[in-house]
Amino acid sequence: MNVPIKTPSEIEHMREAGRQAASVIEMITPISKRVSARVKSTVSVMSILLTSWGQPRHR
Repeated sequence: MNVPIKTPSEIEHMREAGRQAASVIEMITPISKRVSARVKSTVSVMSILLTSWGQPRHR
């Protein structure tokens, strides 16, 4: 298998791309945690309602 050797310039571009990807992940992590918490609470409420009211009947 032939593995191409990267030039110093290509390596630096790859590092910069990695830094930018890490920056995006840092920005969206708090948002995704809030969304996840909302989804979990919504599922919990739906579960409680379905348990107390019973399953809906399909027509």
